[in-house]
Amino acid sequence: MLLNISQASELVGKHPDTIRRLIKENPDNSKITKDKKGKYLIDQEWLLGLFEQSTDKASAEPAPPATPKGVEATPYPYKLLAAQLQAMNTQISELQKIIHEKEANTTKLQDQFQQLLGRQLLPAPKEAAYAKPMQTERKKPAKAKKPRAEKPKASKPVKKPGRASKPKRRWWQR
Repeated sequence: MLLNISQASELVGKHPDTIRRLIKENPDNSKITKDKKGKYLIDQEWLLGLFEQSTDKASAEPAPPATPKGVEATPYPYKLLAAQLQAMNTQISELQKIIHEKEANTTKLQDQFQQLLGRQLLPAPKEAAYAKPMQTERKKPAKAKKPRAEKPKASKPVKKPGRASKPKRRWWQR
């Protein structure tokens, strides 16, 4: 049975451009013919035999590497991501434990420091021992202001008689 390019691509599950490339690679093949309109026709049995060979080669590819322990049966990329997430979660929980321990130590030290200050077993900080007494600022007596000499005001320009100014024409008046 003879198939056109679109039928052949549907049959083998390939793009029509793949079938066209196959035609160009085999121009003298008797299994590829042209009809009256100049469209290519391909023999179905030859096409299926050709693509079965290529799928056999593709199935001979190596399997993906083994997955880490404790990961469920999922597709390969998801298994890797799940393992990475699990490792990150354990790291986060360990770091949170360390943070809580550090916070507990910090609060213990703060409590001990407060107790020692309360008993006055610690000397006062150096800043307090050398503090200078506060000085108040003296206000200077206000000076008498001198009166300013007044400047003469400028007079407005006088309009010349006989010369009337036209009002400006606006765009809506035109």
